[in-house]
Formats: sequence, structure tokens, C-alpha cells
Amino acid sequence: YYTQYSTVSTYAPADNTDIRLVYGISAGNLRAPFNRADYYISANNVPVRCAAGTGVLVKATLNHATGLLDEMPILDCVADIQVIYDRDTDDDGATDSPTNDVSAMTAEDIREQVKEVQVYILAHEGQQDPNFTFTNFTGAGNSVIVGRTALLGNDFDLTAITDYLNYRWKVYTISVQTENLR
Repeated sequence: YYTQYSTVSTYAPADNTDIRLVYGISAGNLRAPFNRADYYISANNVPVRCAAGTGVLVKATLNHATGLLDEMPILDCVADIQVIYDRDTDDDGATDSPTNDVSAMTAEDIREQVKEVQVYILAHEGQQDPNFTFTNFTGAGNSVIVGRTALLGNDFDLTAITDYLNYRWKVYTISVQTENLR
């Protein structure tokens, strides 16, 4: 049912205690009662300048009409991605329990406890450079820490990638506050 209103003031709360919950889903047959986005490294359409063994970080959303995922490329030449969740488990306002796995948590626990999300992405800048030698190893041997530590993230072994020494590897860090989960 749709009604067109002439002014936005029709929706304005009467006072500070008036709460309105608005949730919109486009018309048609829905395959899922929600919208979601998945982020992953895809081996499809990887540019030739990327090292063998890397891929494209994509955002995939469910297409309700077809049931397929619509992929949107975000970053090329990605070797690894790790996510860390900072939680406040005792509700004192300070984070006290970082984790890289929230799969056992309920939606309510995630909304109440997760205060910050940090995303770590290992990718290389540019293309292979035979005149460059990568030496900024942060993990064991020829590896790079993707995350805070090897246990709270991943100790990514670059030797699995051909000519890994001739690429400029970088760990990108994105940190997001989660006030909007409540």
C-alpha cells in the first residue's frame, strides 16, 4: 500500500519519545526477507598485472529477481582479507574482547557487544617490478601479518605467490565504529 504525502513533516515525530521504524523492500517476489552484502576475493576477471595467486576483492549483493549475486569489484590484486571485531562484553563502554569470529554470536549480541570492526587487506601496489625487492616481512619467514597478530588475523606466507619479492605488498587497514548497529 502506497500513499504519497505532500510534505516530510507528516513523518516527523510528535516529541522526543515518539519512535518510528521504517523498513523498505522493493515490490516483487523476494528471495530473502533481508538485504545483505558479502565481501570476498574472487578469481574472476583478475587483471593481468596482478600476481598469480591474487584476486579481486568484490562486494556481492543478492539480486532478488534472479537469486544470483551481483558482484562489484572494489580492489584488484588482493591476496588476503581479515576482519577483527572489538567487543565490549561487560557493557562498561570499553572494548575488552577482540575476536575474528562472530559466527556463534546472536544478532542481539553482535548489536550490543561489537563496538568496532577492523578490516585488514593484503594487496600489492602496481605491477611486478624486476628491479624491486620486497623486504618488509612482518611475520615468520617470508610472510606478512594481515591483522593485529598472527593469532588475531593471519600470518600470510608470500612464498605461495610466484615472484612475490618483485611486488610492493601493502596491508590496508579500515576501522569502522559501529554506533549504527543499535
